Amino acid sequence: MSVWTKWHALDNAYKNSSLHTNGLYEIRMIERNGQPARISRLRGADEHGILYIGHSRYLGTRLLAFKSGNHTAGDLYWRVYRQLMHSSEHGNHKLQFRVRMFGSEVKLKSRERTTLRSYLIKFCELPPLNSTMPGGVWD
Repeated sequence: MSVWTKWHALDNAYKNSSLHTNGLYEIRMIERNGQPARISRLRGADEHGILYIGHSRYLGTRLLAFKSGNHTAGDLYWRVYRQLMHSSEHGNHKLQFRVRMFGSEVKLKSRERTTLRSYLIKFCELPPLNSTMPGGVWD
């Protein structure tokens, strides 16, 4: 079974040569003190600051697309960035990512759905930048 890597700065995604494969990824927000952002959700707070959960056949390319706004969730992030930067709670934040590598794309899509479903069950909503549940919530 694949395990999550340690967290890395999203700014350094292009330097990570292990991202030339497929996998599941999470993006989170880190406050200026280096701690994960506390994000209010319907059922409590996400103490890990998870903004997005996704998968890609080419992790490095996908993370760079997120960072540059050429990804749906990345575009949404950059649209609210100015408000976040002026926030006393989330100003001067940074983004981090971690990944889990998988051999097959079928397993990858299933694992993404399972991870999103777990988040949904825990917080009664998806991470802030996830707009849909792939394949439906209970498929």
